[in-house]
Amino acid sequence: MLAGFTTIVTQVAHDAAPPGDSGPSLAVVVVTAGTSAYQERDATGAALADAAAAPEQQLRLVLATVEGRWRIQDILPAA
Repeated sequence: MLAGFTTIVTQVAHDAAPPGDSGPSLAVVVVTAGTSAYQERDATGAALADAAAAPEQQLRLVLATVEGRWRIQDILPAA
């Protein structure tokens, strides 16, 4: 279990469709996000490890429609 883990999204923008995309079933969204410090715990709640906060980074999320809903298909580094 991760105690205290959060992701903070500070910027979101639509990017061009992925190469070879033939329709609206794929989309790319650029996000800038960082994560908080957190603690890894076992099933009893005992602390196993501490992790520091991660700095913001820019990522590209490739989204695909699955059964009428958008799902993350891939997470890529910024272009």
